Amino acid sequence: MPPAAAFLAGGLGGAACCYWAITGAPDRSRRIFAAGLLIAASVYVGLALGGQAPVRWLGLEVIGVIGFAALALAGLRLSTWWLAAGWVLHAAWDIPLHDDVAFVPRWYPSACIVFDLLAAVGVAVSMRPAQLPRVVRNGHGAVAGSTDEL
Repeated sequence: MPPAAAFLAGGLGGAACCYWAITGAPDRSRRIFAAGLLIAASVYVGLALGGQAPVRWLGLEVIGVIGFAALALAGLRLSTWWLAAGWVLHAAWDIPLHDDVAFVPRWYPSACIVFDLLAAVGVAVSMRPAQLPRVVRNGHGAVAGSTDEL
């Protein structure tokens, strides 16, 4: 697959998954992004098994799945920002580790990076309304606590 097609595939897939995730309730969005992070990390284990990668390499992929599972769990239990960080870190995991590896299709890391970064943005977008400060207006059109009140 040409690099442009890989980027396009990752972008379309990432955009579709983000749309599906962020159009639901916030708890549903977090669960989808957390499950997606675990799946994204697990794909490399499947590729390693299918490509008969050395046992040491398979072990490294399993360690990656454990690390990304921990980030997904932290995203569910502690702060959604852990999910965003997990997706960004997964993008960073793709190139140095999987570029030019026999068991990984040459186009896959490029597509995965685009997907991962879109997922990180999707996580941030999904939690944005909850992170915005509430604006409270007094009866005169001024924002309470602002200099407009004076």
